[in-house]
Amino acid sequence: MTPPLPPCPCCYRRHRSWRTRAQCALRPTLWVTGNPPLTGPCFASVSDCRGQRYRTVVLCPTREQAEKAKRLIDNTGCGGGCWRRHRVVEIDA
Repeated sequence: MTPPLPPCPCCYRRHRSWRTRAQCALRPTLWVTGNPPLTGPCFASVSDCRGQRYRTVVLCPTREQAEKAKRLIDNTGCGGGCWRRHRVVEIDA
């Protein structure tokens, strides 16, 4: 069994997945998809288009995959209220 992540800088809990760590660090989230292995880094393609009320997040194990997910959203839009406010961030361990 893989040990949990180090204590979270937001809530000081020891999250057991990147998904729960991202939900904490990037809140408020509408949804979070993807769950890279705990043994490596985690990058996220984040859409802030619905303002600060809701974020949508795609988790990836590499920055390149997160950039690819962001490019797809940039090219197609993330929904009816898309403002093109998309970014890639590294989720800290």
